[in-house]
Amino acid sequence: MQVTINKLPQSRVLLNIEVEAKKVSEAFNKAYKNLSKKTSVPGFRKGKVPRKILERVIGRDIISEEACNLILAETYPEAIKEVDIFPLGEPELDIKKLEEGNNMIFTAEVDVKPVLTLPDYKALQVVIDKDKYTVKDSHIEASLESLKERLAEPKEPGEEGLKKGNFVDLTIQIIYPHGEETDEKVDSKRKRIILNEDNLDGRIIKEIEGMKVDETREIILTEPSEEDVNSLKKVIYSVTLNSIMELPEFTPEFLEKHTNFKTLEELKEAFKKEWEKIFLDNKKSFIKENILANLVEKIEKNGDIEIPSSLLNTKVSNLMNTHIVQLAQFKNSLEDYLDQTGITEEEYMEKLRDDAKNSIKTDLIIDAIGNMENIDVPDEEINEAIKKLDISKEHLRSAKNSGRKDMEEYIRIQLRKQLIINFLVNNITVVEN
Repeated sequence: MQVTINKLPQSRVLLNIEVEAKKVSEAFNKAYKNLSKKTSVPGFRKGKVPRKILERVIGRDIISEEACNLILAETYPEAIKEVDIFPLGEPELDIKKLEEGNNMIFTAEVDVKPVLTLPDYKALQVVIDKDKYTVKDSHIEASLESLKERLAEPKEPGEEGLKKGNFVDLTIQIIYPHGEETDEKVDSKRKRIILNEDNLDGRIIKEIEGMKVDETREIILTEPSEEDVNSLKKVIYSVTLNSIMELPEFTPEFLEKHTNFKTLEELKEAFKKEWEKIFLDNKKSFIKENILANLVEKIEKNGDIEIPSSLLNTKVSNLMNTHIVQLAQFKNSLEDYLDQTGITEEEYMEKLRDDAKNSIKTDLIIDAIGNMENIDVPDEEINEAIKKLDISKEHLRSAKNSGRKDMEEYIRIQLRKQLIINFLVNNITVVEN
């Protein structure tokens, strides 16, 4: 067999394959035997039909097609191996010549995984702002205030009613009149906030001061129109005071009753550890993103990373489907999203394509580094991951039998990707300023 390869744009190749006459004749003989066993001809047992009679009954083209399929099934994988490519998807085949007793000639055009020339990734350096990932007193105080707000309890309001600085539970309805009552758009939100200008419009605060619990007041304000910034629209705020809350003091008695800590210092130390974990995760994410962006930039200095169209189209489709599912969880559609954001369908698709390209580029780089470092996932880790997901072997077999994605392979790919990223993070230089 002779194979030549021509490189095409967008990481696509054209293979020219010529199969020797002997193999072609063997395929025709095998095709005849296969079809003879499947074809019923009066006066002959299956498998014993003379060749000329079989050709007359089913036609020469059927035998040629069977022989062709046999040749392709054997020679196409051999050709791929010979030229050392990684095909993506099924090839477009074109049979140029197929005659029994002669060489067969055909072409196969297919997308292939791009071959990347990796830079010295272990020599990469990432500079991070140490202060940005350092726990400060302000972080701990914010956690303490948040806990106070969660543990706050209603208190008896004074004679003066609601006043600025109170911690309150409010229900706020925002009504946008459009001239007819049936066309009104209403947004309703319940908030637990400290009553100040950081949390609520000062004009509303002024109008609701002095309110009693369970009282409702309507405030009419004028605001710039979303359609025309030069015009104003009338907005009605309906505010109900559900309760005035009392923020607790973190005394030892209160902490022992409501938390697992005995002293304020213990609670602060616990919050500090939480923030340290958050900042450590954020720092790792920053380092990972910086490494991958750096690698893409270095590789593309020698030319763009060519992305096969089939790979790009699949990624775009997956991203869109994921987004549609996320929108549906909030009872929104893609049309709603486009209306709310004010972007066109063309702009949306262009953004998806850019996101897909960036994702594919980083995945290709991660995979290439994994191959270079011989990083793979042991079977026991895959099995452990499946156990954590509570997925049975029967479910996996069912998934395979129904033609859905092999979950074991999907888990292997995700675990391997994380192993490679961890390898990169642990083998580059991080400079903290």
